[in-house]
Amino acid sequence: MTIPVGFFSEPPRVVIGPIPPKDEETWVAAEEVEMEGSLNIDLEVLKANVTHNIRLGFQPIAPHPTNDVEIMIVGGGPSLDKHIDTIKQLRQQGVKLVTLNNAYQYCLAHGLTPSAFFMVDGREFNKRFLTTIIPTCKYFLSSQCHPSVFDGMPKEQTYIWHTSAEEIQEILATEYKNWYAVPGGSTALLRAIPMFRMLGFKRFHIFGCDSCL
Repeated sequence: MTIPVGFFSEPPRVVIGPIPPKDEETWVAAEEVEMEGSLNIDLEVLKANVTHNIRLGFQPIAPHPTNDVEIMIVGGGPSLDKHIDTIKQLRQQGVKLVTLNNAYQYCLAHGLTPSAFFMVDGREFNKRFLTTIIPTCKYFLSSQCHPSVFDGMPKEQTYIWHTSAEEIQEILATEYKNWYAVPGGSTALLRAIPMFRMLGFKRFHIFGCDSCL
C-alpha cells in the first residue's frame, strides 16, 4: 500500500454497510461508549526503563528537513508473505527498508538488508529481535524499551526516541533541555509513521501491518 502525501483532501468517509433497525438491544448511546487502553507492562516499570535508558548516552532523534526519499515500512503481519517479491523489487530500486520488530529478522532471512529497525515495546523478550546487528542499519529504539535491548548496541548506529505519553514527560524534563516527542497510537506502525515524517520522509510504502491500523 502506498500513501501519497496529501492523498486525503478531506476526512475519508467510512461506510459500514446496512444499518440495523434501532432498538434497545443493539444500540447504545455515544455517551455510554468508553474508550480504554492499557499498557502491556506495568507503568512503573516503563518509567524505570525510560529513566535508565536516557542516561545511556544514545543519540536522541531530532527533526530533519523534508526530503523526497521513498521508504517502505514493513511489519510482521500475515499478509507479508504475499508482498515479499514487491518488497524485494522496491529494495532493488533503492527504496529504504524500515522494519518493525521481528520483521527485521524476517527480511534478513529473505535476503533483504534493512535500512532501519524500529521498536517501541517495553517487554524484555523483544531483545530477541536484535540477535543480528548489521553495520549498514540504523536502530531506532524507544526510551521505554527494556534496558537489555540497548545492551551491546553500537552507539554510532542507534538512536533513542520518546513517546508523547504524559507519564514520562517529567522524567524527560529532568534529563533534557530540549527533546522531541513522537505522537501516535499504541502500535509500532502508528509511531513509526510520525517519527519518520519528523525525520523528513514523506513518501511511504507499507507492508505487513495488517493489525496495526
